[in-house]
Amino acid sequence: MMAFLLFRPHPRRIDLIGLGGGSLIKFCYHRLPGTRLTAIELDPDDCAWRHAFLLPPDDARP
Repeated sequence: MMAFLLFRPHPRRIDLIGLGGGSLIKFCYHRLPGTRLTAIELDPDDCAWRHAFLLPPDDARP
């Protein structure tokens, strides 16, 4: 899923559809500090588990 980093190692923006357990968003948040991240999740129950899975907080990344 992260093979695109071979071709673009420092992307400006990443959009994720479906949050799942949040592993990809956490990886991107910590390893790509200059990247703007957007995660789209339709199920509000999945969003309610955000703190349990230690997902990063919303911040003002450019």
